[in-house]
Amino acid sequence: MQSLGDKYKNWKANLKKKFIEKNTYVERLENRPPNVTVEDWKWLVDYWNKPEVQAVAEKNSGNRALLEVLHTGGSKSFACYREDMTTEDYEPTQIDLFMKTHAKKNGKVTEILVCKHEKFDEYLANQESASLTPNEFYITATGPVRHGCMHGYGLGAPPSKVLGPKTSGQSSFGSYSQVCNKLGNVLNEMDQLKTNMCERIEERVQEETKKIEERVQEETKKIEERMEERIQEKMMAFMAQYTQQFQQNRR
Repeated sequence: MQSLGDKYKNWKANLKKKFIEKNTYVERLENRPPNVTVEDWKWLVDYWNKPEVQAVAEKNSGNRALLEVLHTGGSKSFACYREDMTTEDYEPTQIDLFMKTHAKKNGKVTEILVCKHEKFDEYLANQESASLTPNEFYITATGPVRHGCMHGYGLGAPPSKVLGPKTSGQSSFGSYSQVCNKLGNVLNEMDQLKTNMCERIEERVQEETKKIEERVQEETKKIEERMEERIQEKMMAFMAQYTQQFQQNRR
C-alpha cells in the first residue's frame, strides 16, 4: 500500500510538472496528457488551482529547499546500489551506502556532508572497540528513523529488517506504534478522499442543475414563441373574418 501510495503521488507530481506549467487556465486544460481523460484532467487542474492546495505546494517546496542533505545517486535506486556493493563475504552498511550516494562524481561534498563523513570515518577507524553496530551508529549520526523506513535503504525497509529483531517489549511497542501511525494515515487519506469525492459530486450536481435550467429556459422560450405565433394567427383570422362581414353588410 505504501508503495502504491508513493507511486500515485509521484505520478500526480510528474503530471503537474510536465503539463500544468502554463500561463492561463485555458492553456492548462488544453495541455492535457494523452493518457488522462478530459473529465479527470479538468478535475486535476481545478484541484491544483485551489488556494489551499497551492499553499500546501508552496510549503512543500520551501521544505524541500531547506533540506540539508540530498543524495547524488540519480534515478538508480538504493536497492540497486546495495546490490552492486554486496559480495559473498560482505554486505554494505548504511554508512557504506551513505558515502556512496552522497558525494559528487568529482568527490566534492557540502560542509554538512563533510561533518557526517568525518563522523563515519572516525567510527570506522575505531569500529573494533565501538559499542554500536555500523547501522546503529548511522542512526545516531543522521537522526531517528521516520515513516518506518531506514535512511539509505529506500522504500519498504523497516528497522527490524536492517537492525535485526528487537526485544519483545520494544517489538510490541514498535508494532503498536506503527499500526497507530498507519491507521492514522489511512483515516487521513479516507477523509481527504471523502472530501474530494463530495466536491466532485457537488460540482457535477451544479453542472447538471445548470444544464437542466438552460433546457427549461429554452423549452419555455419555444412554448412562448409558439403561443405568440398562434395568437397572431387567430388575430389575423379574426380580422379577416370581421373585414369580410363588414364589407358584406355595407352592400
